[in-house]
Amino acid sequence: MIVIYYAAMPIPEILLKPGVDRPLRQGHPWVFSRAIKGLKGSPQPGDVVRVRDKKGSAIAVGYYNPKSQIAVRILSRNPEQAIDAGFFRNRLESALARRAPFYDTEETDSLRLIHAEADGLPGFVVDRYDGFLVVQCHTLGAERLKDLLLDELEERLAPRGIYERSDLGVRSYEGLATDTAGPLRGEVPPATVWIKENGMKLAVDIADGQKTGFYLDQRDSRALVRRVSAGRGVLNLFSYTCATSVAAALGGAKRVISVDRDESSLALARANIEINGVTMENQELVRGNAAALMKEHLGQGKRHDLVILDPPAFARHRGALRSAMRGYLDLNSKALRLLRKGGLLLTSSCSGLVTMDEFQKMLGLAASDAGVNVVQLEATYQPFDHPVSPAFPEGRYLKTCLLAVAQA
Repeated sequence: MIVIYYAAMPIPEILLKPGVDRPLRQGHPWVFSRAIKGLKGSPQPGDVVRVRDKKGSAIAVGYYNPKSQIAVRILSRNPEQAIDAGFFRNRLESALARRAPFYDTEETDSLRLIHAEADGLPGFVVDRYDGFLVVQCHTLGAERLKDLLLDELEERLAPRGIYERSDLGVRSYEGLATDTAGPLRGEVPPATVWIKENGMKLAVDIADGQKTGFYLDQRDSRALVRRVSAGRGVLNLFSYTCATSVAAALGGAKRVISVDRDESSLALARANIEINGVTMENQELVRGNAAALMKEHLGQGKRHDLVILDPPAFARHRGALRSAMRGYLDLNSKALRLLRKGGLLLTSSCSGLVTMDEFQKMLGLAASDAGVNVVQLEATYQPFDHPVSPAFPEGRYLKTCLLAVAQA
């Protein structure tokens, strides 16, 4: 069922407890279930609702899910906003306009078009890979409103096809199936879609690849690796399809070792290496466990000039945070011990629950544990097409630091 809310329609309302409206007024996009005092009307899961403060003043409109701890996700701070085709059209046009000045379509043809809360569309993610769009719906409200968004995407962008990759564990918290994936409209994408990124050609597996098929959010890191790789021996851990390894090779790396567990990822890696004219003589692809290989190299006395460490998210919920930090500490300590003097470590965390401050403190402990002095050359978050609202720090999930081993 498509839910369309017009301003003149009576809709259910959420009444907030005293003292909980400040974050909402300051721009935070969530209302937690514990902040709700009561309901007016009978909102059903996924329905659009109006939010009122303790005095009864309307302050926002969003969609509601009583099954989730995040009971309301704000769509607009105009409590009379109509949630209809025009609403989605305006949100999409605004998102595209924000991104337009920051990339050259001749050099880069793939990016994130809609980044959920940061683009005023909570629960929606839309990535473009050349002529194909990949959609994710993280929440029940997004699922209910999906067809409206798809209509606007088709009309505004005329994609070759739209594919859904809502195979997400977080959907279980919303009472949704976690295996939703497949073509929605237009052409079914081929097994391999070729994209351009900063002049590189890269393979994307939309149907079975990680995330929506590729790590678009590491674009800036790949550009940085290309800048600093000249003459270096590189160890790329958790390498996936080796886009970063290709960047290192094109930047003049003398040798690149890439490590990943998945054979299908390494098959795409070989295709990426070949199509970009990189000689395999200077590339070594290793199917295996990154931590085990690090331990092996340490035992053999092998050292590297640049280590790239981009593991999967370790902290998917708060209960896992302590063990996640121990895991990050262990990996980064090993990585630093693998570096020659003057070597570089490019290390990332995509765990949204780990702040940059916590990540940097962990890196200091890792350096101490490894017995080396380091200086931080750069620290970044996700790129421009994955924007972050200052009022919503939860959206700042990706952290990357470039460290150099310094003199004692």
